Amino acid sequence: MKWYLSQLGRREHYSLAVALHRQRGLAVLCTDIWAAWTARLPALLRPCGLAQRYRVDLADAPICAEPWLNVWRTWTDRRSPFDCWVAQGERFGRFAAEVYRQRGLGVGDTALGYTCGNLEQFTLAREVGARTIHVQVDPGPAWYDTRAAAHAANPRAGTMPAGPSRAFLQRVREEISLADRLVVHSAHSLRSLASAGLDISRGVVVPPAFSPVGQGVARRLQPGRPLRVLYVGYVNLAKGFHVLAAASRTLGADIAVTVVGGLQMEPAYLRAIAPDVEFIGHVAQAEVARRMAQADVLVFPTLSDGFGLVQLEAMAQGLPVIATSACGEVVRNGRDGFVVPPGDVESLVEALRRLRREPDLYAAMSQAALGRATEFGPERHLAGLLASPDDARHPDQYPDPLPDRFL
Repeated sequence: MKWYLSQLGRREHYSLAVALHRQRGLAVLCTDIWAAWTARLPALLRPCGLAQRYRVDLADAPICAEPWLNVWRTWTDRRSPFDCWVAQGERFGRFAAEVYRQRGLGVGDTALGYTCGNLEQFTLAREVGARTIHVQVDPGPAWYDTRAAAHAANPRAGTMPAGPSRAFLQRVREEISLADRLVVHSAHSLRSLASAGLDISRGVVVPPAFSPVGQGVARRLQPGRPLRVLYVGYVNLAKGFHVLAAASRTLGADIAVTVVGGLQMEPAYLRAIAPDVEFIGHVAQAEVARRMAQADVLVFPTLSDGFGLVQLEAMAQGLPVIATSACGEVVRNGRDGFVVPPGDVESLVEALRRLRREPDLYAAMSQAALGRATEFGPERHLAGLLASPDDARHPDQYPDPLPDRFL
């Protein structure tokens, strides 16, 4: 059996493709940008963003990148985001389907793709008798409802982003309908899809692949200074930044919050809710790692998320993580961090206070986080994809990661 993969962007740092290539199971990886040429440049001249669109351990792998004209059309498309994504998905899908056809996709093979970028490949796969796996990267329509509710409750945060277009939702529904297996990265996503009326009978939770980069170290808190709190991601309501901002105002000088990521809120609103927060903006992955090395704890206060790979990136650096129950089941409450209810400022404040006042607990959590980061490797991800369909479970069979009593 050969695997035919297609992905837009550098999802999971190409970990699945690497695992399949090592096992000689990769027929082809279709992607939008493959910047192998950046590896030949001196480090100082290497464009950080494009350099991340390549992995040296795939140097001899069968990779097919879209024509640059397609990429240019995507970059210059000024329509609404969802209309752009549909157009991009259609162009990419046609390109990848033709590559699959030329490479001999057939009976016994597997075609795997991600949300809004695999309809044309799946149509071909059905014609030739190949198996199809759709990876739904977000919690689906329910996520947009959560975002709308957050904006209704916080109107000064800025204009609410446009909701999904009918064409986008229809495309995703068709992709799911053509899939022999529906893969999501968290039980939260599976429950969210079910609540939106989507068919999850072929659904299974498979956490994404993650391989730690470098060697993190266990931490100990330094007495006499604020707890260094790091937030990584877009600064918006859906990610729960306003919840962290409220906790920061409550804790005052006891914590120092640094934010890495693009701003998606009104500047005046941010100044009002987070007057003492340091905003770094969007930076390259190497700088994110450097900021993690300087922090004490990562807070991931999302209201709804498909997984949240940043949790594992932080743990690989030895950071305990405080996350909500509305994302991937990474944090083991009380062992390598805390799980709090989404939107619950009081619980987040108490979790931060406990970390600061219990240095021995903090040290134990840091050590446990390093081990936890190694448990989501590509081999585990691939094993989940290969598991029997009988392993798929209804979302009600997944325990809610939030305990009956917090702390």
